[in-house]
Amino acid sequence: MPEAKFQIKRKCEVCGNTFIAKTLDSRYCCRHCTDIAYKKRKAAKAKEEQLNLIAQHIPGERDFISVKEAVAMYAISRDTIYRLIRKGRLPYINIGERLTRISREQLEKIVPLREEPIKDEHLLPRLYDMEPWH
Repeated sequence: MPEAKFQIKRKCEVCGNTFIAKTLDSRYCCRHCTDIAYKKRKAAKAKEEQLNLIAQHIPGERDFISVKEAVAMYAISRDTIYRLIRKGRLPYINIGERLTRISREQLEKIVPLREEPIKDEHLLPRLYDMEPWH
C-alpha cells in the first residue's frame, strides 16, 4: 500500500494507543495488535460456524431443546438462559446431571430466532475524511 504523504494520528483498535498511521488503511499500532485482531476475527468466525452447524442439526418437531442448542438457535448467551431459569421466567426439565432441557415454545415467546448475519466483509469503516478542516 502506498504511504501517506502527511501524518495521520489514529487510535489502535486493540490496545487504544495513539499512533501515526503509515497508510490510509492502518488500524493497528503494531504487528502484535494486528495478530491479536486476526486471532479474534478467526475465533469469532469459527464460533459462528460451530453455532450454524449445531442449529442445522436440530429437528424442528422437538419441543424441548438443550441449552447449547438454544444458544445456537436464538443467539442468546448461556448465562442469560440460566438466569431466566433461575428467575422462573423459563420453564425447564432436568433429565439428569448436565441434561437441562428448556421449552422451545416458551423460549420463542421471550427471544426471537437468530437472524443470519449480513456478510459485509469488504465494507470497512471509513478511517479518513478528505474534506478540508475549515
